Amino acid sequence: MPCERGRTAGQLCARKEPIMRQMLAVAALLAAVCVGVEAQEEDVLLLLDFEDGTEGFVSIDPQTTVSATTAPEIAYTGNGALQVQYMQAAMSPGAGGGGFPGAVILPLMDPFEELGRVSFAIASDLSTPVVVVLTEGAEGPRYNCMLWCSAGAWHEYSLPLHEFSADLDGPPDPNGTLDPGEVSVVAVFDADSFLRLIGESTGMFHVEPPEEQTLRLDDFCLLSGEPDVPPQGEDSVTIATYEPPLRGFACVGGQDVVVESEELEGGESALRLDYSIPARTLFAVIHRARQGALAGMEAIRFQARSNREVTLIVSLEEKWGPGEENKSSYNATMPVEPGEDWQTVTTHTSSFALGDNETDPNGTLDMDLVQTVTIGDATALLEGAEVLNSLWLRDLVAVR
Repeated sequence: MPCERGRTAGQLCARKEPIMRQMLAVAALLAAVCVGVEAQEEDVLLLLDFEDGTEGFVSIDPQTTVSATTAPEIAYTGNGALQVQYMQAAMSPGAGGGGFPGAVILPLMDPFEELGRVSFAIASDLSTPVVVVLTEGAEGPRYNCMLWCSAGAWHEYSLPLHEFSADLDGPPDPNGTLDPGEVSVVAVFDADSFLRLIGESTGMFHVEPPEEQTLRLDDFCLLSGEPDVPPQGEDSVTIATYEPPLRGFACVGGQDVVVESEELEGGESALRLDYSIPARTLFAVIHRARQGALAGMEAIRFQARSNREVTLIVSLEEKWGPGEENKSSYNATMPVEPGEDWQTVTTHTSSFALGDNETDPNGTLDMDLVQTVTIGDATALLEGAEVLNSLWLRDLVAVR
């Protein structure tokens, strides 16, 4: 539901402020979000409905065009929406903070101590992962939340602050906590540029040629609220559930990829992935785990079904500091047979092996350092032939 329109953007936001000196570095992935939260009038700290312009959002990429459309058939509500147009290509950060296609930022001149949620509607011409970033201070600690934006439709999100994960590649946070009153920049960017960089640098993932993309935002709200506490489980931690609107993951590799949430009997949801994989490449779904959330867990478990026999690879990436040199991946493979029946896949931490050409200072998989959980289809890589498939995933958890 869109935020109510009692106060205007002009009353609540300083507009056209200078761009921050550095671009917010690309987020590692992912976080889940909550949806369907109604905002009462007194809960709205900031409302940008883009009826009168771009409302303070600016691009930090010289090749990205930011404008406000006034076509009601395009807007989510009313007549206006923010329109971000750019070419999807691998990111190329450089001097002055450019080189992040599709990235826009909103400087907040007066941070909100009561900030509890970020809410907005989003649409895109091409399906893509989108990252929302909250930054403390001008160049301070960053916290990230990732969404999946399927092409051709508006999706509404309401993101509680506890779903934003610390970015270990950014400046360290002295108190290790996202402080609402310190948030001075909100950024939104297309993570496709980051995934293209991964594909081009590793050669393991198919990368599509650069494509023209348009991203749209509407009814962008900052809402007050008491800090939410993420649910804690003694024996398990939920990594992904795949209810709509889709969030908490990104897809990398493959061709003609279609991603959707499919409702099952009993109201449960599964992630359906239709794709083809060029020979000798991987297709993968990357999930983000909150820092420290998997501490004490002893196995990764999920359910899967497939239209054809496939070999899945599960990868856990642990990260103990900023930079590529301070992370390592542990991998395990398992077959999934074709059919309509769900197959439960459980992989104990002892079954994961350190990736080829990688090092780990202590030589041990540390679950408390795991930030990324990836499920990939390695069939085309192993068989050396193109793969066409539909794969369903559900109930991705870490368990004791």
